[in-house]
Amino acid sequence: MEMRNNFDGEVLRDMRKEAGFTQQDLARRVGISRETVIAIEKNKRGTIDTIELDVLKNWQKLCRNYVSKPTREKVINYIKSYLDLA
Repeated sequence: MEMRNNFDGEVLRDMRKEAGFTQQDLARRVGISRETVIAIEKNKRGTIDTIELDVLKNWQKLCRNYVSKPTREKVINYIKSYLDLA
């Protein structure tokens, strides 16, 4: 399975913000550093490629109950597209 080159961290940032989590809260709950959250959200080259898929899964699972259905669907579809699963 080949991943696409450009992951837009703003999609995850918008979900985190809508869910009401700070970068530190999310980092602690997902099991990554705040610096990694910042790097993902700011699209730092290569960051998304170095994290485990579980981080994306846990980020989405943590936030999904606190965001609107359209946001949930947008994030799920974006991740599927990024992973070439759509």
